[in-house]
Amino acid sequence: MMGIQDKKKRVSNSDKSDSTLAEELNQFYLRFDSIDFSGELSKFREVPVSSGIQIDEISVWSNFGKTNPRKSYGPDGISGRLLKCCAPFLSEIFTYIFQWSLSLNKVPTLWKESTIVPVAKVPSPKTLNDYRPVALTSVVMKSFERIVKKSLLAMTQTVIDPLQFAYQPRKGVEDAVATLLNLIVRHLEGRKTHIRLCFADFSSAFNCMQPLVLAHRLSEIPSVDLGTICWLVDFLTTRPQRTRVNETLSRTLLCSTGSPQGCVLSPLLFMLYTNDCKSTFESRHIIKFADDSVIVSLLQDHEAGHGPVLDHFVRWCDDSYLQLNVSKTKDMKIDFRKNPPVTAQTFVKGTAVDTVNHYKYLGTILDDKLSFESNSDAICRKVNQRHPRDCSQALLNGDTSSGLYTIYVGGDENQPVQVYCDMGTDGGGWIVFLRRQSGKLEFFRNWKNYTGGFGDMNDEFWLGLSNLHKITAGGQYELRVDLRDKGEAAYAQYDKFSVSEPRTRYKVHVGGYSGTAGDSMTYHHGRPFSTYDHDNDIAVTNCALSYKGAFWYKNCHRVNLMGRYGDNSHSKGVNWFHWKGHEHSIEFAEMKIRPSNFRNLEGRRKRS
Repeated sequence: MMGIQDKKKRVSNSDKSDSTLAEELNQFYLRFDSIDFSGELSKFREVPVSSGIQIDEISVWSNFGKTNPRKSYGPDGISGRLLKCCAPFLSEIFTYIFQWSLSLNKVPTLWKESTIVPVAKVPSPKTLNDYRPVALTSVVMKSFERIVKKSLLAMTQTVIDPLQFAYQPRKGVEDAVATLLNLIVRHLEGRKTHIRLCFADFSSAFNCMQPLVLAHRLSEIPSVDLGTICWLVDFLTTRPQRTRVNETLSRTLLCSTGSPQGCVLSPLLFMLYTNDCKSTFESRHIIKFADDSVIVSLLQDHEAGHGPVLDHFVRWCDDSYLQLNVSKTKDMKIDFRKNPPVTAQTFVKGTAVDTVNHYKYLGTILDDKLSFESNSDAICRKVNQRHPRDCSQALLNGDTSSGLYTIYVGGDENQPVQVYCDMGTDGGGWIVFLRRQSGKLEFFRNWKNYTGGFGDMNDEFWLGLSNLHKITAGGQYELRVDLRDKGEAAYAQYDKFSVSEPRTRYKVHVGGYSGTAGDSMTYHHGRPFSTYDHDNDIAVTNCALSYKGAFWYKNCHRVNLMGRYGDNSHSKGVNWFHWKGHEHSIEFAEMKIRPSNFRNLEGRRKRS
């Protein structure tokens, strides 16, 4: 079983030691767990009532079969690929375990455990907030959660706030936007009317949920049985969490606040947590889509602001232990009256809320003139991302696991190429085009092989010169080379990388070095590619033949990553001269590319 499991590595950028950073980040990610409700929660842990949710083997089999095979395994060591492949054999035993868990109102600790892998949001992180937490949790538990979610939705469907558009049958993002626009347009048909919109932003909304508050609110819904509430309380409390930086793990801490990172149930639980957040004021509405909320004030000529509905919303947030991020909360005025009066600025807890003339709400750009020209570009971008031209666009589409993907050269659906995407290193989005790690694959090959590519992308491989040219011809790319040897790691990064057309014999262009491995690649800038049967170097001898490899040789090399694996003879092994010299064959090497403007693209990613 372990033989078909996959792993992904995330690299931290920090001057601190790995152990110090791991401990600090683990504490930082648990910063909302500051209120002790253990006494009040005990009554939900001692109820001898089983959950009313019933599970059958067909549902378990079906859920296992839908598992994303690229999902990394969690603390239980079971990967998505294993679960999907072995669904017929595992469904019976796990059906029993799931039902047993619901009968006892207990979730196995291993399935509540999470390992947080921090990924740098910026090239040189300065603060703990510069790391995005990515959680490795049990893939089995995710399937279990999907089954529970389906039952919980059925229990609560009839009592959900009609202005909550997440997880509703025949409702979605478009309906939330359409409802907002309908309220706006219909109100503005009246004389001397205007509108104020307040787009509320929560600080780590899912992390602030209090299981006790959720339990009390669920208790008020007659269709939700006490056993299910007790199971949810156990699921959300005493959750072991640790943080991993490279290979260093922090201490394990217990968390009893919020919903776990990457939890399937999180959006639904937050929706139920906020279900009683409703406006009781005339011409005031609160439209919600999970944790996206907008306060809509339909105002008459004599009214100036939101009035009591905003105060009511702020008090409700306080009672719910949710923290409003006032700096990211925005206010918008829509007013077509002639000579409208100057209106007062909106304040939340004494802090002024910024007034904006446009805001991106659930993917749609709204502006105070009700013009929708800005959405045309967004629609075009979405069309392009249906056929991602590289791994960075796949990442923008929400695919965050490293593995095999199909990209489309130039975004053309008629030019598909299968590639391996590294979604973890330095923010992800890398197309890996070379990997050496085991010595199983022979790299002393001819021109035809190196033009077309060869190998197994889950192990050792070369993507091919033809593909490299096609991909890099469509934009500006940067290069990263990752090297590892006997516990040491180094990297070299270049701001510019491209491979020219076949008539140039695939000349390489590289520049703008940074990193820790030393600049060995610039030596090869401008050189055509060489193999033993196509000698394009400037040396007297045939470099590829002499050094048992292939590369953009000059006279002859500073880099020989396609050399003979494990051969420590001078210049014949897997070499990166400025790191390990010419007489040491490096154990692991990867070359990868992504768009040079990746940091700008990453900034556009929607919050999941």
